[in-house]
Amino acid sequence: MKRLVIGGVLCLSTSSLMAGAANGSPVTASAVLGYTSGTLPSGYTTYNNANAALGPIQSDTSGGYGPDPFLPAWDSSQLVMVGAGGYLTLQLAQPIAGNAMLGVFTNVAITNISTAVGAQPQASDPANTLSAFPEAIVSVGNGSKDAKGNYNLVALNGGNPITFENPTNYYTNSPVSVQYSASGGYYYLQSSPGTQTADWSKPFLGDLASFNGEDYSQMVTTLDGSAGGTWLDLSSMGLSQVAVVEFSVPNGATYNMTLDAVATPDPSALMLLSLGVLGVIGVMPRRSRFNL
Repeated sequence: MKRLVIGGVLCLSTSSLMAGAANGSPVTASAVLGYTSGTLPSGYTTYNNANAALGPIQSDTSGGYGPDPFLPAWDSSQLVMVGAGGYLTLQLAQPIAGNAMLGVFTNVAITNISTAVGAQPQASDPANTLSAFPEAIVSVGNGSKDAKGNYNLVALNGGNPITFENPTNYYTNSPVSVQYSASGGYYYLQSSPGTQTADWSKPFLGDLASFNGEDYSQMVTTLDGSAGGTWLDLSSMGLSQVAVVEFSVPNGATYNMTLDAVATPDPSALMLLSLGVLGVIGVMPRRSRFNL
């Protein structure tokens, strides 16, 4: 069984894996409650459309293919970034149970090492990525506010940033292959949409090392039908329900957050989660940035 580690403190038992086993209608973000981009990296200042985080992950990455572990979403219409000093506060389409899991889908891309033209791309061993991992402090709330109108939020992982290292995979049968440009003298990946969609309501409890040395087909097997992403367990937050999610990056931070979408499993399956939590994520009270 794979285990999900956040800040080195969380383990999940086999029973918690059952919570995401059934396909359903996942809950996604439906509204932006607040957004400040912060300081975005040079060349990425157009990634400031907060609405890009609403709804499901994208099935077309503006390149004619669905995102897979090697070819992620990349267009500014599909991704929003949060830089140092910024935050993004999202409202979920409906409140979810306080013992739910939250899937976070980003733009992580695994580096391909294959130079066999026509073959599937393959990860190195250990697997690495094309760019730095997205990171953010993640906080959740039940939708209530204090006397000043600020959302009451609690931070996961003791208020420390969480690293999002898992890729997204939209189709389970994308025809992706290694190609070579004779004129340019470089290898590239060619892909087109598949016909079978992955289940983005099914938690993936592995990590980047789960893909060590694997090619695309092996990765699909490892994902076991899931669309990937990094899944956060909310069961120790002390909330009866979660309606608000916030991603923030402190002033002076040397990392950024890039977000495609958030999702939770079918609410009818969430009650199974309470059976399997073995570890604890620290809780730190905090407030969102409204009417200070």
